[in-house]
Amino acid sequence: MSVRENEGGLAVVCDGKVLSTLALPLGGLMCETGVAEVEKKLEEMKSQARQLGVNEGIDPFMTLAFTALPVIPSLRILTQGVVDVEMQCYVPVFFD
Repeated sequence: MSVRENEGGLAVVCDGKVLSTLALPLGGLMCETGVAEVEKKLEEMKSQARQLGVNEGIDPFMTLAFTALPVIPSLRILTQGVVDVEMQCYVPVFFD
């Protein structure tokens, strides 16, 4: 299922294929699933992200959540891309 179909949440995707998801339908931030189950799913998803090249020292989901907070004044992640707030322009993102 996609994040949209889950009514919010997280996903690990490679080459257009959804490898795993965590549904967070309560405001896109929470779910009614137990803590132990959510933690197990998050660890599984972080492991998949590492297999795809995410550095061991990075939690990709917390990084994305943190970057979107208003307390970080210089960068924003929007549906249109990453924005440098101070320069008021989009940040070029390149993928191999």
